[in-house]
Amino acid sequence: MTTTAFAQRGDGNQRQRGGQRGGQRGGDFQRGGGMRGGSFGAAAMRGAMQSEANLLRRSDVQKDIKLTDDQKTQIAALTEEMAAAARDRFSGFGGGRDGGGFDREAMRAQWENRRAEMEKMRKEANTKIKTILTPQQWSRLGQIKVQLAGAGAILNPQIEEKLELTATQKLEIDKLSKSLEEANGQIRQNARTNGVEMADMMAELEKNNKYFASELAKILTPEQTKTLEQMKGEPFKADPNIQQGGRGARGGRDGGGRRRGGGTGGGTGGG
Repeated sequence: MTTTAFAQRGDGNQRQRGGQRGGQRGGDFQRGGGMRGGSFGAAAMRGAMQSEANLLRRSDVQKDIKLTDDQKTQIAALTEEMAAAARDRFSGFGGGRDGGGFDREAMRAQWENRRAEMEKMRKEANTKIKTILTPQQWSRLGQIKVQLAGAGAILNPQIEEKLELTATQKLEIDKLSKSLEEANGQIRQNARTNGVEMADMMAELEKNNKYFASELAKILTPEQTKTLEQMKGEPFKADPNIQQGGRGARGGRDGGGRRRGGGTGGGTGGG
């Protein structure tokens, strides 16, 4: 894969589509946690491993692992607790702007700091979640997490360790991630120059992410691919009306049947 494979979809006089920035401003503590450090472009891709707390907001996940009403109540309380903590911790996230202009390196540093903080919060949440779920429920939740991540699961340090990725494979993943970052950056620049609607930007990003995922899968050996498949367990029947991250596609409700709130910095919407 080369950057040109992503970026050359017309010249400056043509209508270009753009992608999201890696690392959303505001956002929640659950989004993007646990991905390999330094993979700024890859962090923007959909299908990155969701947190356990975020998955537990989905009604289809709750149904699959047979969450009881009492457990649902406890998970909901934990979600609110962590959302409030996220609002406090990330209220100063400035989006990488210095003196009114966009500073890419500042943005990268801020995102890495924020990513590390999100990972810390994810671990704190998981410690509490394990006291709510049974061992069987926790194990099944991990399988569902891998399934929903798709090929992007190998960006997770824990999955990477279990697959025993070689140094060469890790280097290939880093190069692939850098290509995605550069390509999306070019598309964003073209989008800012020519003016593009959000729907078009998202569509182009989706194309990039699918190509990125397909190339990631090719890095694994047949044995590693088999191991990854075994980690998924029984097929998970996802509700097509539930968006990634637990948000309901209809009726403005999330996976737990709760109406989504506003776009506050520490909200618990998924990515």
